[in-house]
Amino acid sequence: MADIYQFGKKKEQTMIKTDIGKRKKEQFVENMREGDDINDFFAVKLKTPIKPYKRGTWFSFVASDKTGEISVKFWGGDNKDRIKRLHDSFQIGDIVQIRSGNVELYEEKPQISINESIGGIRKCTPTEYDV
Repeated sequence: MADIYQFGKKKEQTMIKTDIGKRKKEQFVENMREGDDINDFFAVKLKTPIKPYKRGTWFSFVASDKTGEISVKFWGGDNKDRIKRLHDSFQIGDIVQIRSGNVELYEEKPQISINESIGGIRKCTPTEYDV
């Protein structure tokens, strides 16, 4: 998959090209602090099914790197088909890129929160990142 889903002000799905060339990881779990904006690669360690909430649907997964793991929550709108396609586009063990995720505290633990109106997730190919 070579593009990332991003949603504009109208919350319509658009495609954004991937970065060109291999990128080295720059943001590590152990260094994340509340308020940080996350734009980097992570391995998917665990993934939960899609669930409803009062503004739409959401799902979570555990992102990991060599320094640790962190919970990620993706908050989608009411277009269940779009959220299902995104959810099904990556599996446990895949490398994903998170764009415009925000680190926040939930029950005293940091987590990454991604709102579909400003952020995104996409599965990466091995040609995009340095191991």
